[in-house]
Amino acid sequence: MMFAGLLAINVLLNNSVGSSLLGLANGLAMSVTALGRTVGPITFGIVYSWSLKNVENTLKGYKSLGFPFNEYLVFLLIGLSTFILCLLAILIPKRLNKRKIDAEEKPLITAS
Repeated sequence: MMFAGLLAINVLLNNSVGSSLLGLANGLAMSVTALGRTVGPITFGIVYSWSLKNVENTLKGYKSLGFPFNEYLVFLLIGLSTFILCLLAILIPKRLNKRKIDAEEKPLITAS
């Protein structure tokens, strides 16, 4: 599923810029992807361990936070972020589905 999403993003990215900026756009996209793959697990791991500590406090008899902040918190956050990304994907303009051609590019086939 993740690879299908990355493929779709790359197709839209390649269609949204001309060939003169294609390398820059792909490099920037890969850098942001790598940053997300680094920061995401760290962030959600910290949230998950905090929520498990909250559950542990409940078992020890201390007052702790209730449902949204128990062991299900990280899964609720992942679901929420997925829902927001799906909404954003619906709002992508249709004009990005066509290949952008720079002014200096010449078409390979010319009609005569």
